[in-house]
Order: sequence, then structure tokens, then C-alpha cells
Amino acid sequence: MKTKILIVDDEQEFRNLIKDGLAGDVEIMEADSGIDALNIVSNFHPNIILLDINLPDINGYSVCLLAREKHPEVRVVFISGSDSLETRQNAYASGADDFLPKPFRMAELRRKIELLQHIISDSERLKGSLKTATDTAISAISNSGEMSTVINFIKRAMSSPDIESLLKVLISTFSYGFDLNVSAQVRTQNEQKTLNSEGRSSPLEAEILRTLSHDNPRIFEYGHRLIINYPSITLQIKNLPQNNPDFAARIRDHAAIITEATENRIHAITTQQRLTLQSNNAKKAISDMQELVKELESDYKIQQSNSCLLFASLKQQIENSVATLGLSHEQELHFTKLIEEASQTAATLYDAGFSLNTKFSGIRADLGSLLIKNTEEEILIAIEDKTDNIIFF
Repeated sequence: MKTKILIVDDEQEFRNLIKDGLAGDVEIMEADSGIDALNIVSNFHPNIILLDINLPDINGYSVCLLAREKHPEVRVVFISGSDSLETRQNAYASGADDFLPKPFRMAELRRKIELLQHIISDSERLKGSLKTATDTAISAISNSGEMSTVINFIKRAMSSPDIESLLKVLISTFSYGFDLNVSAQVRTQNEQKTLNSEGRSSPLEAEILRTLSHDNPRIFEYGHRLIINYPSITLQIKNLPQNNPDFAARIRDHAAIITEATENRIHAITTQQRLTLQSNNAKKAISDMQELVKELESDYKIQQSNSCLLFASLKQQIENSVATLGLSHEQELHFTKLIEEASQTAATLYDAGFSLNTKFSGIRADLGSLLIKNTEEEILIAIEDKTDNIIFF
């Protein structure tokens, strides 16, 4: 199915430029005013609107608000010559998905449209995924109060194995548990993920949430939006029910509890991931040490055997040469005694070598047992217990 695109701009030349640049597997309609655009939206049902801000009748922000109110599934990209932060925030507040400042390259516009096409497709899949993930929660919520929803979230969050599944639990709790439209962004050292009640967030929403996380209070409001910031997560409730002050106050409390619990779970997940990596590194180091000890043991046995053979050969040569040295009887007895004492010393060293071999085998067995430990703490304790034997070498 072709993607339907509506171009809204009061300059015919600009519309032609966009239309020619996007020609292909898309269906395009044009409008030169805000009213004309809204009429086309109702009949044409575009997937994407490319919208100018300054129009001859009503501005682009109003067009976006009215279009999204009647057709929330439509995606909007503002195209404007103004690129200030205020302009971008107004675009986001009106419901835009992305922003493209003039002048721009056509390739950049095509990339943004391609990304929105993926978002549209992903949103449909994620809606189904979020719905499936919250079936259990919906059943519990239907017969319980708001605090039960909070408690149920904490239980499910504690069993979430990674950041993405935790985000889905968070979004589904607010979307289905409190019937609120929310978005959330998690930031860790290795990744950033942003989701909303419709599924995958737009690039502009991700940018705005990242901006809101800097230099703002822990909890603040603007318009109908409630923002809660923690170092690793920003939660945005887009439709705080201000017409119901009591419910809005409870939502603030529940959202604060849920967001703090999410922050703690994020730290637990990242800590577990870090410990797992450290544990794997420790296991590899122990395995390498085990191989090294095995090599040392083999080298020592070879040297031990060679030393014994060399001494035995030397002893035999000396005994064979004594008769030709012209020694007196007393000298021969003294020389023979020295050889016997050296032989006894060599035998003692040889016996000590067997003891050392036993220690080598014991250390290799100890290192092998370390590899079956399940946690980093067990590995570190075991390493400390075996340090004396390892230092022996």
C-alpha cells in the first residue's frame, strides 16, 4: 500500500519541489492553506503531513492540533525557516513527530519520511505487544483500586529482565491502568530507549524528553503535561486530568512512586549486567590461570626428569674414572663418600619434587572448582581463599 503524503505550504514552487523529490511509491496531495489542509485530511486520510508553520489563514500549529485531534494516527513533520528551540517546542506541543529546518537536502527529507514509515509500522506491532503484555494487569486492575495498580507495577517491574521490557511495563501501566497518554525515556551508559502509549516515539519526542531531563526540577508541569525526572528516566504524562483535581493529585503521587521504583529497577538491571560481565571476565582469568599452572607443572616434570638423568650419568662417569685418577685408598673412600652424600641429597630433592607435583595438581583442582561458582562474590571469596597456594609459584 502506498504511503499517503499531504504537502501543506502556501508557495506553489516549494510544493512542486517537494512533490518532484518524493515522486515514486507514494501518493501525494497538496494544500496552500490551513483550512484546505484540514478538509483534505478528512477525505484523503494521509499517513504523513509535511506542514509549514506560517500559512495565510491559520498557523501550522493549529492545523496540527486539529488534524491530530480527529486523526491521532497521522504523522506530522513541520518544515520551517525558523529553527529556534521555542519553535521546536511549540511544534512538539502541537503534536508534531519531527522537525526539518529550511533549507534542507531532499535526501534528508526522504530519510525522515522513511523513518516515519517505519514508526507507523512499528507502532502497530508494538500496540499489539503492549496489549498482550498487559492482559494480566488489565484483569487485576478491573477489580482493584489505584494502589493495586501501583503495587502490580512494582511486582512486574521487579521481574523485568531488561530495559525494554521494563519500559513496556511502565507504559502499559499508565496507558491501561490509569487511561493516560504517556511517554518515557530511559538513559543508561550503554543505551537510550524512548517509548510512548502508541508504541515507538518519534525522533522529536525523544529529543524533547532528553532536553527536559537537563536542568529541570524533579517534578514539574506545563500545560496539561506532568514531567518527572530522575537521572536514568524521564516520564511525561501528556493528558494530566486537571479538570479532576483530586484524581490529578493522586496521579502525581502514583507517578512519583512508579518512576522512583523504575529508577531503582534500572540501577538493579544495569548493576546485574555489569556484575555478569565482571563475573565472566573473572571466570576467563581463572581459566587462563589454570592453563598456565598446567603448563608450569608439565615444564617442571620435564626439568625434574632431565635433572635426575643428568645426575645419574654424572655419578656413573665419576665412579668409572676413580680407578684411573691414581688416588690413595683413603682418597678413594673420601671421594666415594662425597658421591654417596650427593646421591642422598638428589634423592631427597627428587622426593620433594613429588610433593611439589601434588601441590601443582591441588592448585589446578582448586582453580577448576572456581569455574563452577555462580556469582561474582563467590568467585572473589574463592580466589582469596586460594591466594596462598597460587603465590607459592
